[in-house]
Amino acid sequence: MDRRTATLLAAVALPPLAFLATGQSPAPPLAAGASILAVSAALAILERDLRTAGLASVSVATAILALYGTGLVWHEVAEPDLTALTLVGGTLLVRAWSHRVSRERAAAIASGAVLGMVLAGLSLVAEVGTGAHPALGRPALLDSLFSSRHGLFFWAPLLTIAVCGLVLRAWRGRRDAAGALSALGTLALVSASLRPWWSGGLGNARFLPALPLFALGLATALGRLRSTAERRPLQLAALAGAVLVAWNLLLMAQYRAELIPRDDTVSFPAVAENSARLLAEIAGAPTAWPANWIFAAGRPGAPRASTSAIATPRPGWAGDGAYGTPAGTWSAVRSRDGHGSSCPWWTRGRPTCACTRRGRELFV
Repeated sequence: MDRRTATLLAAVALPPLAFLATGQSPAPPLAAGASILAVSAALAILERDLRTAGLASVSVATAILALYGTGLVWHEVAEPDLTALTLVGGTLLVRAWSHRVSRERAAAIASGAVLGMVLAGLSLVAEVGTGAHPALGRPALLDSLFSSRHGLFFWAPLLTIAVCGLVLRAWRGRRDAAGALSALGTLALVSASLRPWWSGGLGNARFLPALPLFALGLATALGRLRSTAERRPLQLAALAGAVLVAWNLLLMAQYRAELIPRDDTVSFPAVAENSARLLAEIAGAPTAWPANWIFAAGRPGAPRASTSAIATPRPGWAGDGAYGTPAGTWSAVRSRDGHGSSCPWWTRGRPTCACTRRGRELFV
């Protein structure tokens, strides 16, 4: 075992084991412990594969982010079941596929689509094994990816960066990235055609077997960031300065709107919450871009630059999540999950409507 692998295993195994040892995990200790060991082994294999792909400088960081930046850690220590173990199978499948991916773009895309179907089947086998009964429904691709109701990118924005990295890698002519995008697209379409689209767990657990594909894109993005920091550090400094300027402008907007006291102390969480709310009202929730812009553009009278994800289902109820309902206007987010019992939607603390088995429109 080399130093990189030892560092990775210490980072991905020791914190979950410590969490388990303190008795804070609601899961059975043996099941959680076995899940931690299996996931750690899969991440070690993933890190090795990233080295082989020429991304050794960011391989450890990528593997760590794949655990703590997604819903994987939840399924590892809080709900350890077959879902977390699909990462092991997905890692081995992606590894075998990447060694045989064709140099021709069309063949790579076709083999990627087949890989996506296999990964979808793997996740469904694990889902059925836990007692779930997914049902077919009308594809809801934007909802499954951007909805506040366990939309993949809404709940794990890190994966948005990963997809951008895959696009960049494919643009450079790498066939493995083109095949990975094809596999992820196939998996997304299959998941969007099932109810519930989030597999009934945190985030969208059906994508856990595909984390190695996301890791390839994330490592590419991190590698690009690292090279930019080495060659053009002033660009990153300018970007950081722009973020600070935007933060200051949002702070001044809070002061003018009297959202914070003028002559008293204020907590940082309160300022951060107000800033997030103001940003969402101006440009929509960033975690739902570009779905909220597409949604607003298709609604008459809906301001494109004034969208925010203000409609979310009340915790404990089944239903659809809005991914960018225009503030003060109407929206038509249909409930497609087919869960049955009617469930009141809450908008800014008030019940808005009830979604039923057949689905109905949500007006805000």
